[in-house]
Amino acid sequence: MIFNAACNDKALHIVDFGILHGFQWPVLIQHLSAMLGRPPKLRITGIDFPQPGIFRPTVGLKETVDAVLSLIRKINPDIFVQTLTNGSYSSPLFATRFQEAHLHYSALFGMLDATLSRDDQQRLHFEQEIYRCEAMNVIAYEGAERVERPEMYEQWQVRNVRGGFELLPLNQEVMQKLKDKVNAGYHRDFVLYEDGNFC
Repeated sequence: MIFNAACNDKALHIVDFGILHGFQWPVLIQHLSAMLGRPPKLRITGIDFPQPGIFRPTVGLKETVDAVLSLIRKINPDIFVQTLTNGSYSSPLFATRFQEAHLHYSALFGMLDATLSRDDQQRLHFEQEIYRCEAMNVIAYEGAERVERPEMYEQWQVRNVRGGFELLPLNQEVMQKLKDKVNAGYHRDFVLYEDGNFC
């Protein structure tokens, strides 16, 4: 969606809340640079978490999310792309949270097992730097210290609509390319699931 929007503009400004390492942008940059004619001017603003005054761990999750969505709404973007972890392991009860997190991370590690050897250095780095920190935060921390609080995408849809955002349809040409790619070279348990305009 971002690439399609950029095709008709002279400039593209991406504001990435929670940018982390920025691994999500090199492919877009490559595609933009390969465009015929003059590619759009690109600017990426990365905002990492937490930010004082915006993301307040002492305030409830709902209030913090509402404040961030309100800020994004004030920016008035042409497109708001939200990537999220679809999960139900944000329960305040430890046993429930542990069980749901175990199911979630077991699936992720199973996917890695199906595609990479266990001694692959990039896999080890990813597991240690990303999954370890996320799982530790979900399982071991309580209250304001726990920043990983995933919810199901349906809950986010309600929040986004309430915040004034409109859900755009998925580009079916892109979806078909993704399905073909998954069917051609991924593990049989890796699936692409569509639910309305969510993927």
